[in-house]
Amino acid sequence: MISSHQTLRKFGNAFLLLAVLAPLVGLAGTVWGMIRAFDQIAASGQTPKPSVLANGISTSLLATMIGLSFAAVFAVLGIGLLIKAAAAEKRQKGTKDLRGT
Repeated sequence: MISSHQTLRKFGNAFLLLAVLAPLVGLAGTVWGMIRAFDQIAASGQTPKPSVLANGISTSLLATMIGLSFAAVFAVLGIGLLIKAAAAEKRQKGTKDLRGT
């Protein structure tokens, strides 16, 4: 039988893994957006208008923000679950939890 602290640890670790992977997905979107911007420069054959580049650059910035935002949420959830798992494990063993109670 799986105890509650083992389940919390499992989900906590999964959230921390997502926290590590989310910025990488955001980085991939950033690279994709910059490739789009540079493709616009190459296709025009001359210096393009800033408004033409703005779409690719905004895609890059949006991807970065989304990746970092998800990473922060997953990190907070993962750490919170791991703290609860440690407290549940200590209670099960009859010792004090992390707050000293």
